[in-house]
Amino acid sequence: AVHEAGSRVVCQLFHGGGQTGERNLGQPGWAPSGIAFPSYDGIPHEMTLQQIRETILAFGQAALRARQAGFDGAQLHAAHGYLIHQFLSPLTNRRSDGYGGTLEDRMRFLLEIVTTVRKTAGEDFPLLVKLNGDDHLEGGFSSKDLLVVAAALEEAGVTALEISAGSPASGTNSPIRTDVQPGENEGFNADLAAEVRRWGNLPVITVGGLRSPETVDRLWQQGIADFFALSRPLIRQPDLIRNWRQGDSSPSRCISCNACFRPGLKEGGIYCPLERTN
Repeated sequence: AVHEAGSRVVCQLFHGGGQTGERNLGQPGWAPSGIAFPSYDGIPHEMTLQQIRETILAFGQAALRARQAGFDGAQLHAAHGYLIHQFLSPLTNRRSDGYGGTLEDRMRFLLEIVTTVRKTAGEDFPLLVKLNGDDHLEGGFSSKDLLVVAAALEEAGVTALEISAGSPASGTNSPIRTDVQPGENEGFNADLAAEVRRWGNLPVITVGGLRSPETVDRLWQQGIADFFALSRPLIRQPDLIRNWRQGDSSPSRCISCNACFRPGLKEGGIYCPLERTN
């Protein structure tokens, strides 16, 4: 359907890790370390080395299925407190083996997934990574760590990086913010994207609170990023980008209330309840 509409589509691959547990699985979720954490559903199961290897291979098989299904690429979700990010962050990774401790060891899980996806789905299959730029938590994954991991991913041959930040444990600095106002606090991860673009050579995508074409254009002119990602605005207004192209510069009507989450969880599909009400 996406191809018929003249566009391209990438399949995002993720594992919930410790953020998916008893309520959804009926058993503890898997995580790098069996510790309590604010965004966890109970205390997760600490993954064995065999389970780590199985999960790495599963990411490769998932990417292959995405290719066989007709997707134009895959994206690894390594942000927002999900499993890959849990390995990257010292707050959630307390391992003492080759997958924990130093940043080099904490990013081993991600890099081995990249290598496996490349071998399984093909070197010519575009592979993007959505990466946390900062945990916004004391002692967490930082912007300095970001540049090291971004350089390693570039060397590993990924296609592009999308830079986000925070997790459900980050309070008001979580990736889902409800106070975005057009022209005021849009593009709240732009500085992190700019750092990666300044020091690396990969195409960089910025995401987070983009609501108006003026903001996107300003960030583009400043060289902040190569691409710009929106999600909730397109749930409320699927024709938003077409309207901008046709000269309607009105900002998105999205108010960042996250009401679109509820039908996705309860009805099996997402939409904006406010848009339907109006």
